[in-house]
Amino acid sequence: MGIPFLTGYIFLQELQSGKNRKLQFNPDLMRVKMAEFLQIPYNLNRGLILMIKKQTEDHYQYLFEDAPIGIYRTTREGRVIDANKALVKMLGVPNFETLLDSNVVDFYCDPKDRQNFIGVLEHAGQVFSLTYQLRRMDGEIIWVQNTARAVKNKTGEVVYYEGVLEDISERVKAENELQITQARVESERAQRELAETLRDVANIITSTLDLEDVLQKILDNLRYLIPYDSAALILQEEDQLRIAAINGNPDAERMKRQIIDLKNDPLSEQIIKTREPIRIENAVKDPRFRNYGGQRAIRDWMGVPLISRGQAIGLLTLDNYTTNAYQEREVEIAFTFATQAAIAIENARLYAEEKQRAIIMSALRATLTDITSELDVQALLQSILVRAIQLLNATGGELALYDKEQNQVTIVACHNMGEDFTGASIKPGDGVLGKVALNGEPLLIHDYKTWEGHLSNFRTSPWRSVAAVPLEIHHRILGVIALAESTGEFDFTQADLHILTLFAQQAAIAIENAQLFDRISTALTTTETLYQTAQALITTENLNDLLQNLVERVASSLPADRVILITMNTETQTIQNYVIGGDREHLAERVSYQELMDGLTGWVMSEHQ
Repeated sequence: MGIPFLTGYIFLQELQSGKNRKLQFNPDLMRVKMAEFLQIPYNLNRGLILMIKKQTEDHYQYLFEDAPIGIYRTTREGRVIDANKALVKMLGVPNFETLLDSNVVDFYCDPKDRQNFIGVLEHAGQVFSLTYQLRRMDGEIIWVQNTARAVKNKTGEVVYYEGVLEDISERVKAENELQITQARVESERAQRELAETLRDVANIITSTLDLEDVLQKILDNLRYLIPYDSAALILQEEDQLRIAAINGNPDAERMKRQIIDLKNDPLSEQIIKTREPIRIENAVKDPRFRNYGGQRAIRDWMGVPLISRGQAIGLLTLDNYTTNAYQEREVEIAFTFATQAAIAIENARLYAEEKQRAIIMSALRATLTDITSELDVQALLQSILVRAIQLLNATGGELALYDKEQNQVTIVACHNMGEDFTGASIKPGDGVLGKVALNGEPLLIHDYKTWEGHLSNFRTSPWRSVAAVPLEIHHRILGVIALAESTGEFDFTQADLHILTLFAQQAAIAIENAQLFDRISTALTTTETLYQTAQALITTENLNDLLQNLVERVASSLPADRVILITMNTETQTIQNYVIGGDREHLAERVSYQELMDGLTGWVMSEHQ
């Protein structure tokens, strides 16, 4: 079996039992242990026992001095009492004497490690192992495993500590490298799974071009990547934001109707401008979160930009009711997902725009066919207004003409506005119609009642969203079309304003053509009337017949219900002819010369105006 093995066995047994008080063996104790191990009587062959004892002591001392691991004994305060060569070499001290002058506390990288170790060691009452770092005398840091025990006296007081110290730096290094490798493998596996999930999600959200369907699929499939209690897709429309889709919020329908001013929302503005995500812990305490607030349960919040073609088209927000729900990992995943979502949204938007453009062009062609065939101005104006309302699915609307010389805007057509305002005049700059007529710029209002320019007599109106555009041709404002929405089911958007502007451009051409036709028709009628009157003057010999023929033709050709022709002799102050054409009902009695001269007739004759 061998004496070295026997020596090591007894040393470890003694270390475990706690009976030994010195690292050198007690001779009597050694003889007893040897006899027990060899299973011979203690008093048998005393010479053999003495021989074995001598060999064991020599080998034990050799084992202690030349053991490959460090063996030590220290006082309770940490002063080294005894140590072997391996420990001297391990700690990088020049010799055994230098180590005896040292304190083990000086070698600890973190003094708390010794405090924790000693506390556990004294409490455990047995051999205990702990791994930590030591700093050698040359400054090199090594990892060690310390297996030790606290040796106590009969009263239970700790007298000293003894144990073995093994340099496990290479093992720790190997374990760390293994952990790094495993972490890398796990990270690569996680990345592959994430890439596969993102690819699957991308296939799902791009499987349709219906915008509403795309938005809902984005939020539904986001749950497979990042847990959330509520999430929203917020799209940008110029300087405003609109909640296009939302999951997990009981007030979703109301929130989807909200329009957010980008300038009044610092969180969204920062995300849109920087195109960088933002994560907030305990969001309800952040003052920037007020526009997303109203939900006291929200703790962690994250907002990431939706970037398409290098531009932010909106943002994706996620709410969570637990703290520390979102870390950098979740932010990175959300940012990657949002990029894919933005592409799907833009594709659906482009498709929707093309589809809408086709519908609009078809509607415009049909409208133009109708309105260009209508040459009656009033009928045309009413037809244009109704067509515009149908085109944008509005509740009602008004059409007004602008007379720059007279400096007034007059409502000439009104449809489904609760009250017929046809004929009402508005000063340029007042109300929606006056503002658009004066500025010549389209106007979009999301809440007419709170709009600072609303007219007082319309304060109780049910209108909420209003869209108005000028009727313009050759840089000249003919009038204004204004549409109103009162159901609250939707708001007019910039896209609606663009459609209405295209429609108004064609409508303005039709109006000008109708007005031109009306002027030409009037001129032709006047010319025809003058020609026929001249013919009558030539062919009619009787003056009374001639005058009667004249007034009848004038009454039938001009916009007049009744025409009266009067001739007078100013010298004799008498009425010579008093001829009536057109309507004779409710005709006043003939008056005297003086009564005529005292009235409007006299003013016209005297002023020649």
